[in-house]
Amino acid sequence: MEPSIRKLSEVSDQDLMADFSRGLVTAFDILYDRHYGPVYRYLVALCPEEAEDLVAECFKKLALEPYRYDPAKGPLKAWLFTIAGNLTRSYFRKVKSRLQQLGSSVDGGLFDLRTSAVPPGVTENTLAVQECWRRLDIKSRQIVYLTLLEGYAIDETAKMLNLPMGTVGTRKMRALEKLKSCLGGTPGCGGLRKQG
Repeated sequence: MEPSIRKLSEVSDQDLMADFSRGLVTAFDILYDRHYGPVYRYLVALCPEEAEDLVAECFKKLALEPYRYDPAKGPLKAWLFTIAGNLTRSYFRKVKSRLQQLGSSVDGGLFDLRTSAVPPGVTENTLAVQECWRRLDIKSRQIVYLTLLEGYAIDETAKMLNLPMGTVGTRKMRALEKLKSCLGGTPGCGGLRKQG
């Protein structure tokens, strides 16, 4: 192996983006493989019904507009989460508009487009958590997901969502209180039934 050749895992996102911008298609393939999973999981948390379409749209934007990524503003993963969040909000706006045009009622800005079928092996607790999660507005879902599940700090999350840090902190606290209340109000989700 030549000294100038590095392992793919050692190549930074910034270098891969520069390579892709110069026309090296394999650089995009590596970025896709590296970031598809986290972006897809984020979208499933925000909008499970449309996650596959939205993740495809997110990477399409990356492929068509790589010049929009500014490494000085943060890591590529954060930028992809920002794109994914914007696509999700845009999707919900379109759905809300269509529902209003049809004269349907909209429940507090949340839309439950899932089927009523429950997959095998899904417990009551899982359904309760999913229902409580769906009751959160999209910004609250984003904040909770980015801070608790992805481990981003409040200031990083604020930057990604283009919100003041105080707003992110307050929304996170309120979202967690709402989840706690919805799940039974006691630590450990006391309102949930033990499986056994």
